[in-house]
Amino acid sequence: MSSTDDSIKGVWVNEYGSKMTIDEVSQGTFKGEYSSTTGDTGTYKVVGVYDTVPKDSECTVAFAISWRSLDQKDDEQGSFAHASSGFSGQIQHNGSSLIMPVIHILSSPHRPANAWKNSLVDKLTFVKQED
Repeated sequence: MSSTDDSIKGVWVNEYGSKMTIDEVSQGTFKGEYSSTTGDTGTYKVVGVYDTVPKDSECTVAFAISWRSLDQKDDEQGSFAHASSGFSGQIQHNGSSLIMPVIHILSSPHRPANAWKNSLVDKLTFVKQED
């Protein structure tokens, strides 16, 4: 990777067509927006961290999304407005492309006895789009 900051900054799209745009990168942290094509559609805040000194050109990364849409008023929020997601993985070279395979954990509020019923674990791969 030429520069970790340059590698992370930009537009990433996953296999569902959801888009993450990372536009603020500084000292191992990043911010941006996530546009979902599944569940409640909308635009959401994304914040994350990354390894500033990656080993073997594979950079570890973690980020979180709160599913309260930036596009809607509180009374218009979808069913996942109180949910949040965590993602963890790494940025890797895949031929001429950069990919970001991650594990995704979605949690939404539920009574303690049934807390695991509203958790979802999934794997996703984001591909960095050309500038």
